[in-house]
Amino acid sequence: MGALLRLGVRLTRAGGWLRIWSVVTGCALAVALLAIAWELPDAMFPPPEKPMDVDPQRGPIASLLALITAPVIALLLAVGRMSSEVRDRRLASLMLLGVSRRRVLLVATIENVTPALIGAAAGIAMYALLRALLAAVAADALVQPIGFGPRLALVAVGVVVLSSVLAIAPVRRLSGPRAGVSEATVTSPSLWRLIPVPVAIALLIAVFTTPPEHVTGRTALALFGAAIAAALCVVLVTPLLTAAVAGRLARSRDVSTVLAGRLVQTQGVSISRRVTALGVTTFVVLCGAGYLGLYESDPVTASYVHQVEQGPQEIWVSSPDGAAHLDPDLEEEIDGIDGVRGVWPMWVLWPSQCANSPVECPQVFVGTCQQLELVATLTGCSDTEAAWIERTAVPPSLDDGWYTAPFDRNAQVELTIGDTGTSIMLPVAESITQDLEATTEQWPLPQRYDLFVPISIAKQHDALSTTHLNVIVDVGSDVRTQVSEAAQSAGARVFVPAIPDYQRIVTLRTVVWSVAAASVAVALLVFTLASLDRARAQRRGRARLVAVGVPAHVLRRAQGLSNGIPLAVAVVLALGFGWASIAALAHTADGTGTSINWGMLATTSTVIAAAALLISLVTLPLTRATIRAEDLRHE
Repeated sequence: MGALLRLGVRLTRAGGWLRIWSVVTGCALAVALLAIAWELPDAMFPPPEKPMDVDPQRGPIASLLALITAPVIALLLAVGRMSSEVRDRRLASLMLLGVSRRRVLLVATIENVTPALIGAAAGIAMYALLRALLAAVAADALVQPIGFGPRLALVAVGVVVLSSVLAIAPVRRLSGPRAGVSEATVTSPSLWRLIPVPVAIALLIAVFTTPPEHVTGRTALALFGAAIAAALCVVLVTPLLTAAVAGRLARSRDVSTVLAGRLVQTQGVSISRRVTALGVTTFVVLCGAGYLGLYESDPVTASYVHQVEQGPQEIWVSSPDGAAHLDPDLEEEIDGIDGVRGVWPMWVLWPSQCANSPVECPQVFVGTCQQLELVATLTGCSDTEAAWIERTAVPPSLDDGWYTAPFDRNAQVELTIGDTGTSIMLPVAESITQDLEATTEQWPLPQRYDLFVPISIAKQHDALSTTHLNVIVDVGSDVRTQVSEAAQSAGARVFVPAIPDYQRIVTLRTVVWSVAAASVAVALLVFTLASLDRARAQRRGRARLVAVGVPAHVLRRAQGLSNGIPLAVAVVLALGFGWASIAALAHTADGTGTSINWGMLATTSTVIAAAALLISLVTLPLTRATIRAEDLRHE
């Protein structure tokens, strides 16, 4: 056992520093990222005692964080197979010398476990740093401290085991000193790689055939399973399609195209493994951008985001208990703050018919025409007469029946004063026209108002609230702060209706962007390490082509094609399955069209494309007119 241990450690050192540091770095990142993804949902949304009390944001946040598992596994696979050809030949030579297969597997395990253990220890330290960083920069989003205990240990052990399994899995196929793929052997990926495709399609069909109003927990599980199967399709089908494309290229009459096709045919699986993480990351980013876009496209959420980021904003000021009178001078003081567009007391007038039919009840606005114009674009308003508010055509985004609710527009309407219950008869002979579509430019989800009552009439009947104020202000946190300070100094409290939902949006955006950034970083690391390893592995074949007189520009073009084909295939698969997954998610939400956060998708796509191109150019094997003897050496 001692001899096998020493042999495994020696093979670790013989693998070179690139492989050692790659395994250490890969395992460290895997431990830190997976542990954070596991612990963060509990820190943000602690599990309640009753399952029904779970925060509705916990599920989506946990699912988004779980997506980072895919590129992390691709990273472990990539670093585990670094220098695989030389490593496999060395292990096969041990079998030729009479070492049993079981002992060879043990040596291979020791060879990978040694740097993996170092990486796991470094990952625990990296997790501690990330934990402290998140506690400092995201304190508002954390309800309790991020855990540091059994889960971290379990993740560390799991990463070491998974890294070792992925590294030694191909060793079982070794049979001799020529183990590995010959440079002239055409490898054909097996058709078993297509197994996830019908699974993903069947689950997506099951989701699409379920009406939105009949969506249940089973539908959610089917959607989750479809996403997992779709990600597996990107991983497993990429080598198969790449081999098919390479077969057509190999029949071309252009020399560089034929070389590219043959290069992909002989090393298709290893080349595809290099781009797997980028393909999976593209899928993850598209799913994240789709979920974020779908969440932000909700009319209520979009309205609150518009208020905070573009304005105007609505603020409610009230007495602490909602019953005591506000300071009489508070309204004037708030109105004098720079950035305040209007202030008026909330009304206590309600149509008497509302008691029996609240949905079909006319909604009343009490104030001045100037104040009404702050929340609605209209014409024909007069401060001396009450008037019905007639709306133009309802935009499709608001066509839900609420703005077209039927009710009688009589020449007289009975109103009830809420505080006293006294009824008054109000003549309504005029009408105001509201341009609803123009109103949505400032208020994406505008309040519905059907009856305008001038504030002068409300004052005559003592129908104005002395406990609540409605304030409309410009965009920005400064004016909100000033209004809040003025209200608090007068003993009042302030509530901004848009802020709670906006804070949830900010939290979701932060998680989605963080997952996307981490996934892209991991995928580019995989691409870089695999490109460096492939450049080293191609040294002999490239030198042989130079030796027989193949021009350098032909080799460069062939290498460029062989790099680009698998990446293009992986990205196309990721975009196709990602779009289908997002469409299925949109269908379960409300059956409306798919919505994408295009800013996020464009940013991450640009970063992936630019970085992949730069890495390919930097790691592209050099083609020289002359070669050295060591370039032709073959271990």
